[in-house]
Amino acid sequence: MREALKLGRIHVFAPDLETAAAFYRDILGLRLVDTHDRLLRFAGENFEIDVFECERAADVHGYSRVAGSSVSFEVASVDHAMQDLRAKGVNVLHEVPNTAADGTRYAAFADPFGSVFELIEVGAGER
Repeated sequence: MREALKLGRIHVFAPDLETAAAFYRDILGLRLVDTHDRLLRFAGENFEIDVFECERAADVHGYSRVAGSSVSFEVASVDHAMQDLRAKGVNVLHEVPNTAADGTRYAAFADPFGSVFELIEVGAGER
């Protein structure tokens, strides 16, 4: 490519926008900044997520075993973030955080429709 890539909006698909609004706004704490027909736009710190209406939910059981992609969110403590999400009824896919080959601690969670995201712990060895 001639131009360097820059991360744009994150696109997520959900069959129920009312439930999506409650999850992304109330559970994850993102700001709902715009709505259109079949679209909700949320803003976090230095990123935006567009949630588009779709026909059906995804299956999280293939996560990390079949091709796909995942967006990660940086947190100070994966343990605390997992505890907080579980307390809010979120499907956290790891019992305890995993550690990547580079020493990064992480854990995955899913939205109500099977879209998977990861929590990445930002620590002393991270930057």
